[in-house]
This record gives sequence, C-alpha cells and structure tokens, in this order.
Amino acid sequence: MGSTRFPGKPLAELGGKPMVLHVWENARTSRAGSDTFILTDSKEIKLVCNEAGADVIMTPEDVASGTERIGSAMERLSQYDLIVNLQGDEPFFTGESLDLLMSAWPNEKSTVAASCYFPISSQEAKDPNRVKVVLDNHSNAIYFSRSPIPYGGPFYKHIGVYLYKKDFILAYLKLNKGILEVSERLEQLRILENGYKIKMVQIFEDTLGIDTPEDMKRAEEKIGKI
Repeated sequence: MGSTRFPGKPLAELGGKPMVLHVWENARTSRAGSDTFILTDSKEIKLVCNEAGADVIMTPEDVASGTERIGSAMERLSQYDLIVNLQGDEPFFTGESLDLLMSAWPNEKSTVAASCYFPISSQEAKDPNRVKVVLDNHSNAIYFSRSPIPYGGPFYKHIGVYLYKKDFILAYLKLNKGILEVSERLEQLRILENGYKIKMVQIFEDTLGIDTPEDMKRAEEKIGKI
C-alpha cells in the first residue's frame, strides 16, 4: 500500500475490482491454485481479500522484498517444497503461465530459482520500469538491469514472478545485499551475486506489471479488450 510511485496500488480498481484480486483469481486457475495465499502487512488488504474468500497471511511491515515477505511466513508455508512468488501488481499473469513456469523447473543443484521473460522492442527496453534480463545459452539469467541491455538487443523483459526451492528462501534471507542489487534496486541480483543460478522461462503471453498510475491507465485499456 505504501508504494512510492503508486500509493495504494494493490487495492486500486481495475475493471471494477481491486488489482490484487485479479492476481489472486488468475493464480487460482493454475494446477497449484488451491494452495494460493495472499501475504500482506496491510489490514485493509486483508479485509478486502478475506471478503473475497482469499487465505491471507499477515507479515511484518519492515520487509524489503517479496522474497523476504515469504520468508517471514515460512511457518505457514513449510509443507511446500516449491513456492511461487507472484507479485500483487501482475494482474495479467495467467494460471497457464504459472503452470509453464512450474513445469520447466530444472534439476541442476546450482539452480535455486526460476523466473519468466518476454521479448520486447528496443523502444520499450528504454523504460527503466521494464527490467531487462540477459540469458546464457542454457536460458540461465546472466544479469538483470533497468538499462536497455544487451547493446543492440535482443531485449527480454523480466517478469517478476519467481519459483523458489523452499530451503533457498531461508538461505536467501541470510545473504548480504550486493553492490549490484543496491545499484539496480533489483532483489534477484542478490541470487546471481552470490553465485546461484536462475532458470529463465519464456512465456507466450505478455503481461503488464503495474508500477505507476500511467500503467494502470494502459491496464484499463487492456482489460477492456479482453
């Protein structure tokens, strides 16, 4: 609720419904949808989501990222081996894309997380709110940046949905922030800076993450066409 770029963002109305409920409803259409939880530090969000039938877990206010928020709720989530971190500002991320992400989970021991990307134009790549990812030949992330990388393209937008091994979430919380994470303001860089791998999966339907009120205007246009 305290987003600096868009205060009150999770409960902003999109198509007549709070944005966070769009995310929750889409997640519940995936194969693992029956085990969907909303994690928040906001009593206002909890009230709205409980009224919609969502299972809400309250978390501390002083977490710095979604991963840390999940870590604070591990007592409730300890029965699961794999956990998806789906940000509450991705109202167009579908259950089908979640299933694709989960089915692509690799067996390499050095891979501790998986995430998604989608090709974008060189013009869109200039937007610092659209995080870019560079891949190696095995679809592992080499680097994430708000800058348009690599020089000359191709440009891939990182979609901030993460699949984690449960045990790594606890390990992540013990890792120190690195220079790159602080510079780019991207939590996933902590994983790469500490020598772990993130497998990247291309989804086949673009999303529209909501970072600003201007994004919400585009989202209203998009939802009106669905």
